[in-house]
Amino acid sequence: MDFGQTPAQSDAVAHARAQALAFDAALRPAEQAFWQAAGANGWLGYCLPTTAGGAGFDALTTVLAVEALGRAGVSRSALFAMGAHLFGCAMVMANHASAVDQQHWLPRLARGNAVGALALTEPEGGSDLADLDCTITEDGEALILNGVKTLVSNAPLADLFIVSARQDGARSALNNAALCVPRDTPGVSVAPATGSLGLRDAPMGRVTFDAVRLPATAYLAGKGRALPVILSAMQWERSCILAGFLGAADRDLVAVTGHLAARRDSKGSVLGHQAVLHSLAEVRASLESARWTLYRSAWALDQGEDPIFHPAASKLVVSRAIVSAARTLQEVMAGAGWLDTLGIASGLADVMGTLSASGSTFVQLNAIGARLARK
Repeated sequence: MDFGQTPAQSDAVAHARAQALAFDAALRPAEQAFWQAAGANGWLGYCLPTTAGGAGFDALTTVLAVEALGRAGVSRSALFAMGAHLFGCAMVMANHASAVDQQHWLPRLARGNAVGALALTEPEGGSDLADLDCTITEDGEALILNGVKTLVSNAPLADLFIVSARQDGARSALNNAALCVPRDTPGVSVAPATGSLGLRDAPMGRVTFDAVRLPATAYLAGKGRALPVILSAMQWERSCILAGFLGAADRDLVAVTGHLAARRDSKGSVLGHQAVLHSLAEVRASLESARWTLYRSAWALDQGEDPIFHPAASKLVVSRAIVSAARTLQEVMAGAGWLDTLGIASGLADVMGTLSASGSTFVQLNAIGARLARK
């Protein structure tokens, strides 16, 4: 495999960087104007088909472009919200929705005229397909959805939810279902979540489905086919959603290095202290190692390789690397870090959640371990 950028990939990276530098930083994902601006830039359709208004990028090109957005200054909240929208919802619709729903939703999702959300986590059982309280019952040709999902990214603004639910009469959790549920369907209600310590500008919420009546075409990939749908969503999320965070970590490293180089003590530049320099060198090496794991996972997604191991390894390695980098940068900034000089303290709060988003560290380790057990 060759990760040297093609001319088209270099153009995509340069274009993303230029757009990010010109983007209005005052826009927040909790505002509709943000989504329309992001859609106008093409950020919400990087890997969607061109026939649906997307750019038609493969996963590796998408990762390169999203990484460039983070490196050039797009906030982590914005990166996370856009990733949940594109990888957790839009790509699921592109891969598994009916032709009618694709025609209706994909252009709107690509333009930012509609916001998407992946609703898997429940208050009691998490996102385990074997322990779902959300249920689907069939009433003639209609489906009735009941239950609650929590910690749903983009929920307060979402127009479309991808929902996992227990199929009435299913003999196994492997036969549960996934549905696309429009926000304006009677019985759908959303309560915004509050109190988050990080990613405060990335809206989250609790979604309740109270006797929500849906057509049979709401099934994604067909009745009792939740597993391939959720697997597809996790492939894209775990392989791609932290690319921008890795770029943002590069941005922070450059900023902190410059700050410490200019800071003086009785011996000269603080950057001359070996302990400081070694700490920054560790960050640089760790981020570079994570980058190649990220690229490898995106390439594997494009090649149709192992859909379990590579996404789990990428999510595990990249999340740990960016959290470690943020902690180290906070430490070397000392008191200036806690004053949030350069945004390092708030950056640390933002990245901590990546250890649990899209499956916790232990979920990723279980996935990797299961692959080892099969050898």
